Amino acid sequence: MSTTLEEQGVLELSCSTNSSQVNIIAIADVHIGHPGAKIEDFIEILKRAKKQNDYVVLLGDIVDNPDEKTGLYDANTTPEQAMMKFIEILAQHKTKILCVVSGNHEYRTKKKSGIDTLNVVCQQYKIPYTAGIAIIRLKLKHTNFDIVVGHGYSAARTLNSKVGTMTELTRVVKNADVYIVGHTHQPSIVPIASFEFNDSVKQRQSLLITAPSWLSYSIYSAQKFMPPSPRGFIKITLTVNGKISASLDLERSVVL
Repeated sequence: MSTTLEEQGVLELSCSTNSSQVNIIAIADVHIGHPGAKIEDFIEILKRAKKQNDYVVLLGDIVDNPDEKTGLYDANTTPEQAMMKFIEILAQHKTKILCVVSGNHEYRTKKKSGIDTLNVVCQQYKIPYTAGIAIIRLKLKHTNFDIVVGHGYSAARTLNSKVGTMTELTRVVKNADVYIVGHTHQPSIVPIASFEFNDSVKQRQSLLITAPSWLSYSIYSAQKFMPPSPRGFIKITLTVNGKISASLDLERSVVL
C-alpha cells in the first residue's frame, strides 16, 4: 500500500500574493511553560508582523515539555496551561502564520501520550502543519520562491558544529531558495551556493537560516556550561525581482 508524501513527513504548500515584497519572520524554540520563556517578546513580534503585513513560520518547540534530565520540576505552568496559552496566542494571529512544524518537545509529548498536540490545534485553526519538513512554494506576482522549513536536530556544543549540522537539510531537499531551521538556539544566516545543470551549468545561491530561541539563561544551561543564547529575531525578505535577503534584529544588551 503506497503512502502519500505528507504521510512520509513532507508537507507541500503553495501560496501567492500580489505584493511586490514579502517578509517572513522565523520563530523557533519559544518553550512556553519554561520559567525562562520570553512569551511577551514572542507576542510582541506576532503583533508587529500583523501590523506590518509580515508572515510567520513556527519551527517547533513552541510549548515546553521537560523531562527528568531537563528540569521536570522547574516548569512554572502545567503542560495543559502552557498549551492553552499557545492556543490563546494562536487564535489572535492565525492568519499570519504560513505553517507550523513540530520540534523534539512536541515529539516527546506525542511519544508519551500518543497525541500530537500541535496537529490538533493547527487543524482547529486550519493552519498548515507537519511533524516533519514543509516545502513552501511562495509566488510573488510572477516570481516563485521555494522555502524549506524544519525544526532540526543536533547535540552539538560548538558554533561550527551547530551550523554544520543544519546543512543536512539542504541534502534532503535540493535547490530551494531558503532553508529555515531552529533547535540549536544559535541564530545564523549562512549563504550557500552550488552548481546545477539543466541545459547549461549555473550557480544557484540560497540562504540557510537558523532561528534564535526565546529563552533566558537558566540553571540547566549553567550546569551544562552552555553559553547564553543570543536573543532577537530573523526576518527574511523576498522581492518580486527575485532578490532574497535576511536580517537578524539582535538585542545588543539584554536585561536579565
